[in-house]
Amino acid sequence: MHDILIIGGGAAGLTAAIAARAEDPEARVAILERNPRLARKLAATGNGRCNLSHRDCGAALYHCDDRNFIRRALECFDEVATEVFFAGLGITLREDEQGRRYPHSEQAETVVAGLINRARETGIELVAEATAIAAERISETVAGGGSGESAGGGLSSSAGSQMVGGGFRVDTAEGRSLRCRRLVLAGGGAAGLPQAIGFPVYAIAAGFGHRINKLQPVLTQLLAVDPAIQQLRGVRCKAQLSLFADGSLKAVEDGELQLTDRGLSGIAIFDLSRSIKPGAKQIEIVIDLYPEWSETALTEWIYEQRAASPERSWESLLEGMVHKKLAAWLARRYPLREPADLSRLLKGWRMSVSGCAGLDRAQVTRGGVSCREVDPVSLESRLAAELYLVGEMLDVDGPSGGRNLQWAWASGYLAGKAAGRREE
Repeated sequence: MHDILIIGGGAAGLTAAIAARAEDPEARVAILERNPRLARKLAATGNGRCNLSHRDCGAALYHCDDRNFIRRALECFDEVATEVFFAGLGITLREDEQGRRYPHSEQAETVVAGLINRARETGIELVAEATAIAAERISETVAGGGSGESAGGGLSSSAGSQMVGGGFRVDTAEGRSLRCRRLVLAGGGAAGLPQAIGFPVYAIAAGFGHRINKLQPVLTQLLAVDPAIQQLRGVRCKAQLSLFADGSLKAVEDGELQLTDRGLSGIAIFDLSRSIKPGAKQIEIVIDLYPEWSETALTEWIYEQRAASPERSWESLLEGMVHKKLAAWLARRYPLREPADLSRLLKGWRMSVSGCAGLDRAQVTRGGVSCREVDPVSLESRLAAELYLVGEMLDVDGPSGGRNLQWAWASGYLAGKAAGRREE
């Protein structure tokens, strides 16, 4: 019988385990992780640099089906608390000019090693390649001997014995069965997983009566309607990007645009993807490749270049202004007769998109367990005592820049602390 069993060895799960042991150093804590190694996704975040928080992680930035829930949770464990937590692991942080916070080493492995080493040092049991597929409430028999019984029936108790709360039983796909007094669901979201794998931890939450809001991709690529976008694969450029849905402006982002064989990618695109709602019939991205220039100033500059070299082709002129591959592509596809034509194109290149890439390409999952069913301070289920839900299990997602990892640390820490201080 474990005191605390955590399903999921990612950012939130490891943080929950460490917080639980810090609260109760005698608690027997174990983590079940379906992958061969813990924190696999964490090791890849921020292109391997691990953008783990941000100077601004205000609740208003997050999507959540209960605004009061996310506000109270982040007040209990904010970005300052995150810095203190990592300092306790011996990890210093640095902040870039945009407010994104990284380990000073700028290596995600620093964060992964810090979490796993602390878990091992404090005696937390780490069980890899263990896929939890089912969990149920169990009872214990006392005062009369007898055997344990699941809440839904099963083994019978001896005559005269009394059934009391005994915690949970968790079964794995590998044939193991474990018991615990308190259970933390930290299985992560559906993002980045092949859909064929399925999402058994959401099913476990649903089995305890929780409502699962529709799982959707967020912080993901946008799919271009024009298949010729494949020719621009690998092009990167700075731009201001405006998202229009059914003719209405929905969001504007500045940053690096990456062109892929399927469409548009990059941090600015990921953040725009949060504003695409199901049911939009016409989605368009307007790309301003020269946001620091007015259209008038750009037209005048192009006019001067044409006057100085009247025989110069539009493609040649574009090569001095944008990526060479993009210059050739734009010159072939758009009629350019006057300097104003080119300035309008560079300030308002329009691209139709069909929507977001699927969950398998997303960085974060929108949807999950309704936050209305979870306590915002302890992360304990309101439907099942001693059951805790953290991280992407819940319907919480934020913009890029470390906000989603901030939620992982915050929810994991609060749940672990609460689970560790529960009286037997």
